[in-house]
Amino acid sequence: MTASLDASVRLPLTDLDDAAQVAAQRLRLVAAAPELDGIVTVTAAQRLERAVEADRQRRAEQMLAGCGGDVGFGAFHNRLRILLSIDRHELVEAGVLDTQDLLGWSQFQHDPFRAFLRLDTRRASALWGLVQSRETR
Repeated sequence: MTASLDASVRLPLTDLDDAAQVAAQRLRLVAAAPELDGIVTVTAAQRLERAVEADRQRRAEQMLAGCGGDVGFGAFHNRLRILLSIDRHELVEAGVLDTQDLLGWSQFQHDPFRAFLRLDTRRASALWGLVQSRETR
């Protein structure tokens, strides 16, 4: 796989990514305190930010490798069609949407592809499992 993917290939932030970004921001604030060694703290913040981005890059590469690979157009097209045909009750049963999440359902109906890309890792994996289960029928 390539060493660096195009900036358009982005995964949504996971809870861990978000927590790491908050921690990096706080490290930068702490670094401004005169009694601390600001350079060491800023360096730690930079390393944390680079680690988060490297992990997102790695996950994007794994996702792309798993979705396309040598499977071909037919399988990809079939998976897109499956996404378009998933019903609300299936999303709720799979744990992709909460029972009362009508806004999420409305967004999924309007653009299931974009909704899929915006899901957190756990929910996206659940939706992918739903697609795979339909594919093997």
